[in-house]
This record gives sequence, C-alpha cells and structure tokens, in this order.
Amino acid sequence: MRELEKYGVLEIKRARIAKGVGHENREPSEYLLGILYSEKDMEKKWLGMEKLYGKDTVAKAREFSFMIDKGYSPKVVENFIRIMKEYNENDVRKAVEKVSSMRPDNPLRNIRIFSGDFEERSKRLMNHLRGLFIFKIFERKHL
Repeated sequence: MRELEKYGVLEIKRARIAKGVGHENREPSEYLLGILYSEKDMEKKWLGMEKLYGKDTVAKAREFSFMIDKGYSPKVVENFIRIMKEYNENDVRKAVEKVSSMRPDNPLRNIRIFSGDFEERSKRLMNHLRGLFIFKIFERKHL
C-alpha cells in the first residue's frame, strides 16, 4: 500500500490518537483513490511547473516532496514551492528532514504539517514534539 501511496494512486488520511485515549480507540484511517495520470500528462504537468516557477525551484520542491514520499504529486510540490517562498530553504529542509524521519504511518509525516496556517500547525507540532528544538523556521516569525 505504501507504494500505491507514493505514486499518488492511493491517499491515506491517517487518524491521530487523541490525548489520554488508548490506541485501540483511535478513529479509522481513510483510504481514497487518487487521480491517475498518463506519463505524458505528468510530463506536461512537470514541464508546465518548470516554466512557471523555474527548473531549480521545482527540483528543490520535488526533493522535499520525495523526502515525505510525495514526490510524484504536483499538488504537494506546488505547496512546497509556496512554503519555500515564505521561509528560508535551509529551515524548510531541516523541518522536512525531521518529519521525514518519522514512521511512514505517523499522521504527522505529511504535507499538511507544512501547509495552511503555519503558525497554528507549528504550535500543534511543537506541542507534539515537546523538548525538541527542530523548527527554527518559526523562531523568526512566530516565537
């Protein structure tokens, strides 16, 4: 199933365990079918993104995406491009390295940690990873 998820054929939304609740009481994960693209269509998408954002930017964003097993998803790559515009690339790299070191079935090993409301997500992640000073990304803008 992990290979299907890597290639975007299957999307797994893993449920988190609520505080103070045992693992057996965790909500079930959701399994969703992804959109299937032909190789030609995918190549057109990548070339279009390179034209829009630049080859180097897309390559860096894809590298980050591959680190969380989402390198074949144009949507995830575009989210990383947006994040890289707002935050220092080295700080984003450190955050991605930390998140990618988590087990593949960990709900926090996901692009949602990086996208959306960065401040709110950073607070939740920092609470979850108490005692670890890994996200210097937030020092300049949020802490």
